[in-house]
Amino acid sequence: MSDPERISHLPDSGHVGGQPGKGTFGFEFELLIPFTACGGYQDIRKPKSVKKAVVRKERLGVTLKLDEQSKMNAFIPKSFVKQETPFKQKAIKVAWAGENMTIPEIVTDVLTSQISEGELSGQFDAIAGWADELVRRARGSRTSLQGLDAELAPVTDETGVAVENTADLYLGPITFPNGVEPAVVKQGSQAVETITASAYVHQTYALPLDKVLDELSFLAKMCKGVEPFAQSLQHAAARAPVDEALSVLGLAAADTAAQLGGFFALVRYYALALSGVNPSGGLGKNHPALLLFYKTDLGNIRAKLVKNHPRLMDELAHAWEDNNRRLPALARLATGVEDIAWKGYMAGLIGGTGGDHVFGQFKNEYSDELWPGGDALGVVVENRRLVEMAPPVDGNRYAPREWAGLAEVLRQRLSGYWPAK
Repeated sequence: MSDPERISHLPDSGHVGGQPGKGTFGFEFELLIPFTACGGYQDIRKPKSVKKAVVRKERLGVTLKLDEQSKMNAFIPKSFVKQETPFKQKAIKVAWAGENMTIPEIVTDVLTSQISEGELSGQFDAIAGWADELVRRARGSRTSLQGLDAELAPVTDETGVAVENTADLYLGPITFPNGVEPAVVKQGSQAVETITASAYVHQTYALPLDKVLDELSFLAKMCKGVEPFAQSLQHAAARAPVDEALSVLGLAAADTAAQLGGFFALVRYYALALSGVNPSGGLGKNHPALLLFYKTDLGNIRAKLVKNHPRLMDELAHAWEDNNRRLPALARLATGVEDIAWKGYMAGLIGGTGGDHVFGQFKNEYSDELWPGGDALGVVVENRRLVEMAPPVDGNRYAPREWAGLAEVLRQRLSGYWPAK
């Protein structure tokens, strides 16, 4: 998406459930349950998808999406991974050949920080109770979604046709017919113990530009210092390089300097975290050096700054043409960035001569670019490493009873960033 005025929802569920520009946020809960399609053993396959969305439960404001999880691969029979054709005697790809087991991911509709604590807690407790019930039923046997929950409705494609029939979608272990190798059956039976509603959790939320450094500072203080992303995050949270760069450029006194400073901080964080990494071959949203990755193109953020604050950005363009101001300002912003390629990335984005090549490599191919909404100047970020910052009780995944607490902590923080009008 190239138009920075487009307003998208959070996260990529296809449904909007809140007011844009008021501390929007959403959660994704990856459940460890086999998610398959078709009733017969020989026809079992991965469900179809529209942007990975498959079915929806309107009353709870959630969508079930597809994800893959290698930890569940014990449920994939060897016969699915490799079959021999009776005529060509050649291995062919069927079912999950070369892929991981499909699992359901609960994706919430957009929420806002204006929601009350009680309402948020009630909604997330209801979602958690539903997830527990899905797991309880799925452990017993492979059951169709139609049989599990009559309220589930198929997601439709762009023509209005249902992606899947809920009667042909199943949660739970694969039941093997007679004649299947006993070792495969045993493997699947033992794997049932791994089915759980304790989830891998991702947060997606909107930050106003003038609060970017506040958020980086908050997250840096949560670090224990041993995480692979800790050092770059702590450097990025420092205000001095941004303030000094604004001062050198003669923009520190501008009324909207905090907005520009937030943009500088976003560019600086990526350069610090990814310095030394070859962007053409090693980037991805799960990169260990990153705590946050952006769902908003930094080049489009600059374009929106130009539209909303033309005088400020004219002054930046004039200052950036002056080597005596540009070079020392860039040197301050690049403090801690050793890789010349990433210094070039910073210079191109700030000067408006370069694009955000990182965005394209981090964004899911089925996702839209996300914006805070309205006229808000900001960025949408995703935290995929929450477990390392705020470990769950079991140390690995968050039990459903912990979900409401995670949401409330984020709601309170965003309330401070996006005060009610």
